[in-house]
Parts: sequence; structure tokens; C-alpha cells
Amino acid sequence: MSDSVTKKDVITLIAEEKTSSLKNHFLTFFNQDRRFVGEIQSDKILLWKTNMWISGGFPIFEFEFNPKDKLVNIHSKKNAFAKLISLFFTIPLILFFLFLLFNIDFSIASLIILGLFLFILIALYFVTNHIYNYEKKQLLIEIYKRLEIEFEEEKIKEYTIKKILLRLFMYPFSIFLIIYVLNFFPRDIALVCILLISVYMVSDIIILLKKK
Repeated sequence: MSDSVTKKDVITLIAEEKTSSLKNHFLTFFNQDRRFVGEIQSDKILLWKTNMWISGGFPIFEFEFNPKDKLVNIHSKKNAFAKLISLFFTIPLILFFLFLLFNIDFSIASLIILGLFLFILIALYFVTNHIYNYEKKQLLIEIYKRLEIEFEEEKIKEYTIKKILLRLFMYPFSIFLIIYVLNFFPRDIALVCILLISVYMVSDIIILLKKK
């Protein structure tokens, strides 16, 4: 980290000083001017703001300083409001999945429904995680530029063995689900399912094309 960046330099980024709390993270969700909000502590500064896609899921950047008030490190984490929202969505979905798992008759149709639900969970996590990481990266780049910190843009690797194996499973499974719901589900439900499946596939393909 650059030794030339001081605590005073980081403070200049703050448009409004607030405590980093669940209440203030929630209020930032409605903040449309997209200015940095921050909390100043003795040895660190917490900084956050909303961005284009993640109004409620913005990261908190933690700036650490040495005893001479020189910047030594920057960390990031999800804000308290985003963590709470994640719990509100995740816990009911997991409970519903377990309910389906222990109450199905293990017929082909039941297993397809279970697989579809599991696919939607994985796809939602995949898409939201990509959006969060992308927006966090853009905010961090903005901070680096405003503080005049030299940096090398980190490239996210999309062709790791793990991601390739995931796509080798998810793409054929997605196509299979689309064909199945078209043939065996009511039209309205089928269209909703296809829309959800398409969101994952299209967003992933766009990400891959941008990497080229």
C-alpha cells in the first residue's frame, strides 16, 4: 500500500460522517446521490456508498493506518443490512428446500422440481455474487484513482477448473430443464422457470464475452 496516503487524504473522500451500523447501512440504501459515507476511528476509517447495481449490497471498505497515520491496508466486507437481508432470504429458502427433500415421492417429476429449485438457488447465488464482486471492484478502482494510488487491475479468472466443471454441469442441466418444463409444466409456470434459467445463462455468457 502507498506510504504517501495518509488518514487526512482518506477523510477527504467522506461527504457525510456516520457510524457504521445496521441503521445507517439501511438508510444508505435510499441514498441516491452516491457520495461516500464514512466513520472515522482512531486507527481506521470505514467507508461506503451505493453503486449502480447493488444499492443495498454495497461493501464496507476498511482503511487501516499505522501509528503515524499512514495507510497500510484496505479490507472490504458486506454491510450489516446486506447480511441481514441475505439471512431473511437464505434461511426460508433452505428450509423450503429441506421440506421438499423430505416430502417428495422421488418420482421423476418430483426430482425434476427439486432439481429446478436447487438450480435456481445456485443461479441466484452465482449471478448476485458476480454483480457484487464487479461493483466492489469498480468502487475500489474509484477510491484508488481519487487517492492517486497506483494499482494493477486484478482480472477475475473465468476459466479455472472449478468454473469450467460448474459450467459443464449447469449448461446441459439448464437446457434439460427448459425442455422439461416446456413439455410438462403449465405454460405460465414454464415461462417463469425459463426466464429464471435464462437469467443465469445469459449473464454468464455476457461475462465470458467481456473477458475476451
